[in-house]
Amino acid sequence: GEQRQGHCDGDAVIVEAKDAETGEPIAFRANRLFLAAGAVNSTAITARSLGLTNQRIPLKDAQYFFFPALLRRKARIPRADRFTLAEHFVEMKGPASEGRWVHFQVYPHNRIFGATLKNQLGPLGRLKPLLDFFAGRFVLFQGFLHSDLSPGLSLTAADDQIRIEGIPNKKSRKTAFWAALNIQRILKWHAIALIPALKMVAPGRSFHIGSSFPMKPEATGFYSDAKGQPMGTTNVHLVDAASFTSIPATTYALSLMAHADRIVHAVHAKP
Repeated sequence: GEQRQGHCDGDAVIVEAKDAETGEPIAFRANRLFLAAGAVNSTAITARSLGLTNQRIPLKDAQYFFFPALLRRKARIPRADRFTLAEHFVEMKGPASEGRWVHFQVYPHNRIFGATLKNQLGPLGRLKPLLDFFAGRFVLFQGFLHSDLSPGLSLTAADDQIRIEGIPNKKSRKTAFWAALNIQRILKWHAIALIPALKMVAPGRSFHIGSSFPMKPEATGFYSDAKGQPMGTTNVHLVDAASFTSIPATTYALSLMAHADRIVHAVHAKP
């Protein structure tokens, strides 16, 4: 569908959009708007509504990295229709992570990994004993870093497109390797973490992005107030990760729900 944008008319909010089927312009008038289009889209909509097109707006990201490990003892080979969700979470922090949590999601062998491995092995992928060897021993550790230790992003919203660029952070790789070594220490003799195979994924690929208009006591510049209202708006509230103050390494779905709930209750609270 088409992105919407809006502006304020006194205390009312005007939302301008296009009909999804006909492309005809339409408008909605509301007393208040709660915007939760996802951090990237919420940022672009806000930027266009405030006339901030062609300006670089900073976003924060949680660096994503991963590495495989091999169990020393063969586990029961999973069924072909096994689910592909993580089975374990591991959280750690220390001086090397500047006191910030590093988050790991642990995945055993599944049909997606099996297909990838078979393709990478080439002709050897036809050997069932070899595939069974990896199926019974393969584990993937998928890690995330706090935004303070991660590359940043900048978003530029033009009238017809969105451009996102990465901003490197030298702390990311060092922290990721420290965390991987710590995983090996935890595993001890149970498994071998293949740390040399650690892969740092490009900025913006972690699916944990936000803080483009982070909250402060009062809205200034590229900040929103404690109720998620960006400067220059009235009765418009960012209730998704666009108004987070930072992006944690840990999963934040419940935190995001609590964030939106707090803003809505604060807005409607009786004096």
